[in-house]
Amino acid sequence: MPRDLSPAARGAWRSVTAALARLGVLSTADGEALRLLCEALGEYREARRVLDREGVTYDLETKTGGTMHRARPEAAIAADAWRRASAMLGRFGLTPADRARLGGMPEGFRGAGISPDLDRACREAAGD
Repeated sequence: MPRDLSPAARGAWRSVTAALARLGVLSTADGEALRLLCEALGEYREARRVLDREGVTYDLETKTGGTMHRARPEAAIAADAWRRASAMLGRFGLTPADRARLGGMPEGFRGAGISPDLDRACREAAGD
């Protein structure tokens, strides 16, 4: 794992590399692309934490004493990071549509340890 990744990107690195390893597509040649993906996921997660805590909008008092509702900057940051992450997830075959195009998911992949909730949902869907 690159030492200069943000803390949120480090968490993404661990889960994404686990998923890619289980898919059998992890390669040392993918380091920079993987870094881009993980930094985008980290930015998304950090922005979402702020939005979850503070809300999507804030109030601003106008010069005339009125109130304007504005979107928090983190909303745009999250949207941009999600667009970048979505594109990179597809390039690694980590979306359902991209996996289908690549021939499906290897036997036993089912969630790849990304999250306990996802693992449980995958096991339930498979009837395990």
